[in-house]
Amino acid sequence: MNQEVFLIDTNALLTPHLMYYPFDLAPSFWEQLEEKLKDGSVVLLDMVKNEITEGHDELSNWMKSLQGINIIDHRTPEIIEKYSSCLLYTSPSPRDMRRS
Repeated sequence: MNQEVFLIDTNALLTPHLMYYPFDLAPSFWEQLEEKLKDGSVVLLDMVKNEITEGHDELSNWMKSLQGINIIDHRTPEIIEKYSSCLLYTSPSPRDMRRS
């Protein structure tokens, strides 16, 4: 059986940090997320990690401290192919555009 893997974006980290689960009030949220990042059930693109670590806050410090997590290079053919599929799926067809 294949394990589901969730690819999260920057907002999936920023929003909880800023609005719902600050580190001092909800440390267990961040501990559980770290576990998921380490076991590979949650992964990040290199671009997301870079965007988070550019900051100067607790989230940035937390990200910098993580060891042994799976960071995926956004330039791999597999990622580019999946991204292209997503774009095609979400893009309106020419027929839909004529109705506007």
